[in-house]
Amino acid sequence: MVTSGITQTGITLTWTKSAGVASYEVDGGALSDWTDVGDVATYTFASLTAGTSYDLELRAKNRGGDSSTVSVSASTLPVVPIGLTTSGITQTGITLTWTKSAGATSYDVKLSTANSWTALGDVATYNFTGLTANTQYTLQVRAKNSSGATAAASSTARTLAQQPALASPGSVATSGITQNSITLNWTTSADASSYEVQGGALTSWTDVGDVATYSFTGLTADTQYTLQARAKDSQRTSAAVSVNARTLPNPPGQPSGLQASLTEPDSVEVEWSPSAGAQSYEILGTANSDDPVGQAVAIGALGNWMNVGNVNSYVISRLSPDTEYTVEVRAVNLGGASTPSAVDFRTQADRQPLVVVGRGGLSQDNSDSREASGARTGGALAASGTLSPPAFNCTDAEKAIVSISPQPNGLNVQCVGPVGVGSPSLTQRGIILGVDVWGWVRGFFEVCFKQAGDLVFLDAAYAPRLQSNVDPYSRAGMICSQVDRAGTLVLLRPSSTSPTAAPTLAATAIPTAIPTATPRPAPAQPSDCKATTTDPLNFRASPGGRILLTLPALTTVNVYDRQSGWLQVEYNGRRGWISSVYTVQTGVCG
Repeated sequence: MVTSGITQTGITLTWTKSAGVASYEVDGGALSDWTDVGDVATYTFASLTAGTSYDLELRAKNRGGDSSTVSVSASTLPVVPIGLTTSGITQTGITLTWTKSAGATSYDVKLSTANSWTALGDVATYNFTGLTANTQYTLQVRAKNSSGATAAASSTARTLAQQPALASPGSVATSGITQNSITLNWTTSADASSYEVQGGALTSWTDVGDVATYSFTGLTADTQYTLQARAKDSQRTSAAVSVNARTLPNPPGQPSGLQASLTEPDSVEVEWSPSAGAQSYEILGTANSDDPVGQAVAIGALGNWMNVGNVNSYVISRLSPDTEYTVEVRAVNLGGASTPSAVDFRTQADRQPLVVVGRGGLSQDNSDSREASGARTGGALAASGTLSPPAFNCTDAEKAIVSISPQPNGLNVQCVGPVGVGSPSLTQRGIILGVDVWGWVRGFFEVCFKQAGDLVFLDAAYAPRLQSNVDPYSRAGMICSQVDRAGTLVLLRPSSTSPTAAPTLAATAIPTAIPTATPRPAPAQPSDCKATTTDPLNFRASPGGRILLTLPALTTVNVYDRQSGWLQVEYNGRRGWISSVYTVQTGVCG
C-alpha cells in the first residue's frame, strides 16, 4: 500500500487487490468511520488540511468477514509561502523574506532565470547576492516537507543603479604609540556614515562608528603591526587603506658595573657594562660640594641628561680639584630610559709631583734629576754609596714573555697580575701582565713583551697613579715601550691598532741622555680650520684608538691637528680624533 498524488488537500491511497475479496473499506483523513469503497484498488482522501499528517487505514471484506487492518502515515503538502517582501536592495543584492508555511520543514529558493533550486533550512529569509546593478529580478521560494515541495511563490525587485565608489579615509597616520597601543587617525570621507578598522588584536573588520580615530590596544611591545581602515555608507564600502607601525620597546635594563677611574687630575673615565635593549646612554653629573655651578661636571648643563651615544665609557674633563662628584648613567631606547646607576668619586688636589714610598721602602723620585749620589738614601744604594745591582723579580713563565734592556744598577722590577696592577678599568679591558718599576730610574730603558697587546703606563708620581698612553713600537716581533720613571707598564689584550717601528736604542750601556727620535718635517698645522661631520662619527682618544663617544651628524668643530686620515678636534670642552673622510672642512686645514 502506497500514497501518491499528494496535494495541500488530498492524498491518494493505492493497494494491490487480494483474491476472494468482495470489497474494501478505508478510514482516516476526513472520514469519521470505516467506509466501504467497493472492489477497487485506489482511493483519494479529500478535504484535508494543508501541511497536516494523517494515518490512513485499509481492510478487505468477503463473506467470511473483515480482514486485518493495514495503515500508512502521510502528510499533505504545506501551503505555498505567502507574505513575500524584498529589502536590503543594493547594486548587487536583494533580500527576500516570507511567512513560514504550516507543516513546512524547509524551503527552496532561486531566481526565475536559474535552472536549479537552492535548498535552505527552516528559515524565512534569504539574501540573493552577485546580482547586476539596475536589473529587474523575479525571486522564487517554495515550501517543502516529507511529501514534497509546493508550487513556487515569487516576487520581483530591481537592483540599485551603480553609484560612484565611496572614497577611502584620507591622511591615515599613527600617533600615541606606546609599548601596548597604537592610535590610528584619518580624515573622514564624503558620504561615509561609519568606519571599520582591522589589525592588532582585531582579526576581522570592526565597525567603530562615525569617528576619525581609533586606538588599538592589547598589543605586544616592539612588534610590527599592519593597521587598516575603510569607510562605509548604507550601500557601499570603500577600499581599505593601511599603515605599518611598531610598538615601542620596553625600556632597557639598568647599566651595571658602573665605576669611575681618574685618568688625569681633572679627568675621570666612567665605565659600565652594556644594558640589554639599550640604543644609547645618557650621563648626568652633579658636584656634591659648595663649588659654583660653573665648576660642576663638564658634561653639558648641570642637571640635564646628555646623550653620549651607544658607548660603554665616557671621559669627563675639566673637573674642579679636590671635589666630590656623583655621575649617573642610564640606558635609553625608543621606549624610554632605564633606572640610572650612580657612582661617586673625588678629584685630586692641584696636581703636584709626589714622593711615594714603594715596595720595600725604596724612595721614588719624579724630579728631572735622576743621578744617584752618596747623599741620596734608600734601599737601592749600597753601603759605599753606589747603586745596588738591578732586581728582576719575575717568575720563569713571566720572564719568558718580557724583556728589559738595559738593566741599570738601582733598577727594581717586579711582574704583577691584575691584583698587583690594582686598576678595575684596566682589569675589565683584560690585563695580560704588568711590569712594576721602582727604585732609581736613570734615563730610558726598554721593556718589551713577546705577546701582542696594547700598552698603558700608570705613573707612580701621582696618587692614585695616573693612567697615560704610551707610544709602542715593534722590535724583533715584540711590542715595546721606553720607560724613564717609576710606575707600572701594563700589557692589555690587543685592540685594532698596531705599534710603529722601533726607535734606535743603545744595545748595552746605560744612556747618558734621553734618546730622541729622528726628526721629521713638521706637517702644516691647521689654522682657523673647522670641520662639519656629514655622518655620525666616532670620537676617539687617538687616531683609530678607543671610542669615547659619537658626534652627531652636521656637528661643526674646531680642528687643532691632523694626521693621515684623522683630525684632532674639540667637542664639548675635550679633544679627540675623528675620521677626516666624513667631514667637510673650511679654513686653512693644512
